[in-house]
Amino acid sequence: MKLSHLFLPSVLALATALPVYAEDGRADYDLDDNGLIEINDLADLNEIRNNLDGTALYDDLDASNNGCPQPDGCHGFELTTDLDFDTNGDGVIDENDDYWNNGEGWEPIGNYQISNAGAETPFTAVFNGNDHRILNLYIHCSASDDYQHGLFGFIRNASISNLELSGELTSVDCPLAEGAVGGLVGEMDSSDVTHTHINATVIGGDGTGVGGLIGKAEDSSVSYSSSDSRVTGLGKLRSGVGGLIGFIENSSASNLESSGHVQRTYTDDVFTIIGGLMGTAYDTDVILSHSSASVDATEGEGYTHAGGLLGSLDGGNWRRVML
Repeated sequence: MKLSHLFLPSVLALATALPVYAEDGRADYDLDDNGLIEINDLADLNEIRNNLDGTALYDDLDASNNGCPQPDGCHGFELTTDLDFDTNGDGVIDENDDYWNNGEGWEPIGNYQISNAGAETPFTAVFNGNDHRILNLYIHCSASDDYQHGLFGFIRNASISNLELSGELTSVDCPLAEGAVGGLVGEMDSSDVTHTHINATVIGGDGTGVGGLIGKAEDSSVSYSSSDSRVTGLGKLRSGVGGLIGFIENSSASNLESSGHVQRTYTDDVFTIIGGLMGTAYDTDVILSHSSASVDATEGEGYTHAGGLLGSLDGGNWRRVML
């Protein structure tokens, strides 16, 4: 007697008893009841941009019956698996991948336009990577703009943790950008980033900061994070280029590490501010941090501030930092 004949009715009965988890019609969006909506694939990740406060996904989340704890509901997202932007696995990011977007690649989650700051749409929730990886993130800015660029463009009163961005194809290439450029976050305000790592190629232009992990951070905390990236600042950038963070102000930074290569290339009459760990730091405490990144500043007709750890420092305390 075939065992499959014995078990088939039971399996069918079980299948009909269990809910069907369609991408935009789940019976329970928060299976572990921790207030974080599960992100299971790139489609889920992409949908976060339409639910920046973390209370819903696919505009389908009724907290009374879709799994979020009561009475407070959900307040963010968490990864349940590794994600890969090389969706067909051929080792190339091109039109055959789902998020090619006519060559522009990933559109950052949350953003604002410098010339229209009143129309801000920041990510304001929790994002917990649960020690998973996002592989082969690809962003290419083909034209000049004044938005922020990264996996997350602009975050405010948000938290990002326990996440790695890596993969041989990981690239944020925005040489004409006038906003901040970072692999993980373009710009963060009053937010927290902790236990994150990135290995990427990051290129920024005339912006407010270019960093391997974070372009610009204000009134924020960055801790237990590292970057092993190739970071390049182009154009008339004045705010700083850093292996980990381009520009940081009125913030705290601890247990950070940067390796890889950082370079700044521009020859006209303009400031060059570049550091292996951070480009520019104002009123920021930096503790227990380290850089082994190589730094290359092409000197032009303007001023050059370059350092193995930091390009420019004004205020704040540095303790137990080293090359």
